[in-house]
Amino acid sequence: MKISMLLPARNRPYNLKASIESVFAFADKPENIEVLVRLDDCDPSLSRELEYLKRPRTKTGVGTRLGYSRMHEYYNGCAT
Repeated sequence: MKISMLLPARNRPYNLKASIESVFAFADKPENIEVLVRLDDCDPSLSRELEYLKRPRTKTGVGTRLGYSRMHEYYNGCAT
């Protein structure tokens, strides 16, 4: 069984790193987890986030900022 963590993120590189590290650190079977991250192309921290996300079992998408009112689109995009 595989678990997918859908994670829209913006301008919080340290929180993003801490969230992902804790998922893998506390998982009973970390090899069964994948992290799908959606970032905004105008994110001031984009380069730091992308550098960190070059890791196994992590996939990253970058796109136009949608805002909080369209958060469901971030999650649907990760799921797709």
